[in-house]
Formats: sequence, structure tokens, C-alpha cells
Amino acid sequence: MLKVAIADVSSESRDDLKQLLSQVNNISIIGESDNEEGLLKIISTFKPDVLFIEIELHESYGIDVAKKINMLSPLTSIIFMTSQEKYLKEAFEVYAYDYLIKPLQLQRIIQTLSRINNFEAHKSAPISKDISTKTPDVLNKIFIESEGRSYMVNIPDIIFITRYNRKVLLITENQSYSIWSSIENLEKRLPENFFRSHKGYIINLNFINEINLMSKNTYQVYFRDCSETALMTMDKSKLLKEKYCL
Repeated sequence: MLKVAIADVSSESRDDLKQLLSQVNNISIIGESDNEEGLLKIISTFKPDVLFIEIELHESYGIDVAKKINMLSPLTSIIFMTSQEKYLKEAFEVYAYDYLIKPLQLQRIIQTLSRINNFEAHKSAPISKDISTKTPDVLNKIFIESEGRSYMVNIPDIIFITRYNRKVLLITENQSYSIWSSIENLEKRLPENFFRSHKGYIINLNFINEINLMSKNTYQVYFRDCSETALMTMDKSKLLKEKYCL
């Protein structure tokens, strides 16, 4: 059961979101507020799994509020909701899990909450059987914003993910995407065949071709159908061998 909190200046918007959430199984709304003070009390008291927050609150800026929430409850997944796209870059700089444009869409909410639920529960079952049977194609994709454009990327097509300056790069067979996010945030959204090989890399095990020792404590990972390589630490190499009995 995911504990959900809501913060929005508009009571109508809060009611609309609650109506959408009522159609999703295993969701418990533990509090709502239209201001920063009330929201921080909810966060401190209940430590919700998920927070839906409007960027523009009464006399507060949602991005700044999110920074405080990351300190109070670092495991809370923050989902911004707004009618504007201009805050996207700042949102992911504070490790937002998702960024939803109003009017909110039920299918997008289901997709996002399913991934959070999977990560929290450490199991493959989605929020409800209806989701897995009715929306397999949606749950096998990840929505990203890259260079001012929106994409639905097939998760199985991702070869690896790495940091680049203050951005994250998603490398696929045919294209690379530069996004404002964090590796930690993306790691939550990915299935078990994605492995955190290094603090700066997540690799898709299905694409590995070779793993060669590069230095005393580091391996270089080569992939099929890709000229780019990734890194793997010695400790992660041992973990990989233990996990798959290599």
C-alpha cells in the first residue's frame, strides 16, 4: 500500500487528483494541504511514499519546498504537477520522480505509481492485476524529456545509463538522450535486468558482450550493437557473479 500526500493551492485540483487516485488499487491518501506549512507537517508525521505537489503553492515555490522534503523524508518520491513545462529542469535537479502536465491523465499516473510500487515492494507485481493485463506496453516504456522534446522510450532498448556533467545520458541502439534527472531516480524505474555497475552507470545485462579488467579495481563493459562502453567496479563485479552464480 503506497501512502500518498497531495499539495495544491486549488481544492478543485486536489479533488480531481483524488478522483483519479480512487481508480488505482493499493493507494492510501494520508493527507493534503494547500500550503507549505501544512504540507511539511504531513511529511514529518506520516513520511509518505509519494507526494504529488503543485509547483506554485501559497507564498511558496514548490521546488524550494521539495528541497526541504528531501531532507525531512528522503525516501518520499516527489511528483510535480503543473500546467507549465518551464520548471522541468529545476524539478529534476531536486530529484523529482516525475513531472506531470495538467490536466492529469489516469494512465500516466498508473504508470508512474506502478514503477514506484514495484521499487518499494521489491517485487515485479504492479499495483493491480488490471494494470498488468491492460497496459503491458505502457509499463514497458519510460517517458522522458530531452532537448525540449518528449519521448516514450522502450525500456528493453536501453543499453546503459550514465552521468554526463549535470545531466544523465540514456544510450539505446539507435539514439542517445540527454535528460535532467539523476541516476538514482532512474534506477527506481527500471526492471531487474538493469544493474548498477558503478556509481555513474546502470547497465542492461541483456546487452553485455564482454567484461574486461581495465585497472586494479575497475572493469570495462562492452555491449553488443554499441560502440560505447561502461564501467564496473570490482565490488559490483563480485556482486554480479554472486547474484547470477557466475
